[in-house]
Amino acid sequence: MMSNIFLNPYLPNTSKEVGGLIENFFNGSISNFIGSDFLNSSASINVSESDRAFLLEVATPGLSKKDIELKLDNGLLTISSNKKEEKMNERERYTRREFSYAAFERTVKLPENIDEANISATSKDGVLTITLPKVEVKETVKTIKIK
Repeated sequence: MMSNIFLNPYLPNTSKEVGGLIENFFNGSISNFIGSDFLNSSASINVSESDRAFLLEVATPGLSKKDIELKLDNGLLTISSNKKEEKMNERERYTRREFSYAAFERTVKLPENIDEANISATSKDGVLTITLPKVEVKETVKTIKIK
């Protein structure tokens, strides 16, 4: 699932809204049937801005930095994770298996004034923090003489 966002904190996260509509339609029982992680397969992002940089804080509970991938391509920053975990619990007369799948992908369109060469990221306590330093963009206005 791919979710595109722009650096606008006022835009809603539509995947949660759709998940909420599904929950309301099924009176909340759909999450018990298919699992709540399915409905919330997009990471929540906080965006803040200072004079020097944008700061993205991405909710990544239960994920370590090795589980998260960041890609930058033509001004698009993609944050993704695909984690599969299988636990085995053996008892005297039975075997119980628990599967856990967590996957998300968010794509952020970066503004033109981002210094892409100096983007940095850290992960601590279930929060991925991405620093997007700003650079001054010189507007190149060219007057064209009409002949």
